[in-house]
Amino acid sequence: MDKAFKIEKDQLVSNFKVACSKLEYQDVEVNPVTDTITYKAIGKGLQWGTNAIVKISFSEKGGHTNASFQVIKEIRFPMIGKQRIIDSFYKEIIGLVELLNKSSRNNDSIEKEDLNLLGEYSEKGSSIVDPNQSKYETPLNSNKDSKTVEKYLEANKKSNNNKLFIVIGISVVFGLFILLSGEEKGSSSISDPISCLTGVDWVYPSASNPTGAWKFSSDGTFNSSTTMFGGMSTWGNWADLGGGRIKITYTRTTENYLPDSQIIELNGCNELKVGQTLYIKD
Repeated sequence: MDKAFKIEKDQLVSNFKVACSKLEYQDVEVNPVTDTITYKAIGKGLQWGTNAIVKISFSEKGGHTNASFQVIKEIRFPMIGKQRIIDSFYKEIIGLVELLNKSSRNNDSIEKEDLNLLGEYSEKGSSIVDPNQSKYETPLNSNKDSKTVEKYLEANKKSNNNKLFIVIGISVVFGLFILLSGEEKGSSSISDPISCLTGVDWVYPSASNPTGAWKFSSDGTFNSSTTMFGGMSTWGNWADLGGGRIKITYTRTTENYLPDSQIIELNGCNELKVGQTLYIKD
């Protein structure tokens, strides 16, 4: 990913260094021999929990400088694509560098407040570092420029925070959805359907006055009966399909015909759903 700037190379490298500092990037290394700068970009907002080691190579020609971006290594969540991280970090630093470039082209005098903003003091803190001491020093050139940069940083921070709040909100909602879904699935996911199904009578609508009943055996057979529609009894085989789902295959009925196979469902270990009818344990 390349970006051309109408500014001298040394000044552009200096502006990138300042931008890294203001954006709180880490491990910033400037190599004047190879004309490169390397830094660790820290993810915020939607990219929270991610970072990337970025290397920028600079080349100058005819008063223009080209900055070539390369991501050496990235750490990210699987759901966040590499290109998305690159684009996010690229736009973040480019926006600030362009403001600094504009400041570099101003003819205003250097002010102490501006240097203080960038932390460009000597180690003793008693005097201002001469910007001509190093080709990589870039103080801002006016209070107006300083405030513009601070506004950019504040807007960037606010944008990142808003994204983070959105991510947190979505995560909470998604987490609740998964939790509730898990509870529903947990109630119908039976680890041992044999112990739930067998050895009891499943009745409808109540044990005191049943109109229908099912009984399952551990050998994979069942029988059922109902008093409705003149009464009928059935026999057959059952098989566990997992997730509380039971396949029923009929082998004999009192009506001399065999219904089609069907799927019935265990709702927890205390309810059996046959079609739209719920049977309970007796």
